[in-house]
Amino acid sequence: MKRILGPLAIAVALGAALTTAPAAAAAPEAVAAHQIRAKAAGVWTGTVAVPDGTVQVTMSFHPNGTVCLVEPPPGPDGGAEGSGTWTRTGPTTFSFRVTERFFDGSGATVASLRATHRATLQGANAFTTVGKASYYDPAGNVLATFATNSSMKRTQQAPKPSCP
Repeated sequence: MKRILGPLAIAVALGAALTTAPAAAAAPEAVAAHQIRAKAAGVWTGTVAVPDGTVQVTMSFHPNGTVCLVEPPPGPDGGAEGSGTWTRTGPTTFSFRVTERFFDGSGATVASLRATHRATLQGANAFTTVGKASYYDPAGNVLATFATNSSMKRTQQAPKPSCP
């Protein structure tokens, strides 16, 4: 399970409810949303804690509220792919949800993971998270649910052009 769960737990993500401001307050809310999106958009690399250790991951956060797993790349024996959404929750906070699919060398799904994280920016180029993840078998049955956290550093200001 470590080989599959590790990259999947990277899915650092599944969490936030989108918030919208009433029309009368739209201008200040739009500015705040733009500022946090500008702060969080980009490519981030770091570690995600899972029950059997930590996993190195790279994620790309896009200004439009999407996020995707960039690394680790799949190999001949399979790998993981993941994507989700993120939204601001405060001046220096945001949440994200990610769903990851783990697959074998033939491309068949062998497991999946859904994660929700609450993130706090630590200056301009770092953030930490706390969250919860659930690991599923190919039929969608929950195999494990666990607390998780991550520590990420920005490696690139602009996000990758698209999710893999």
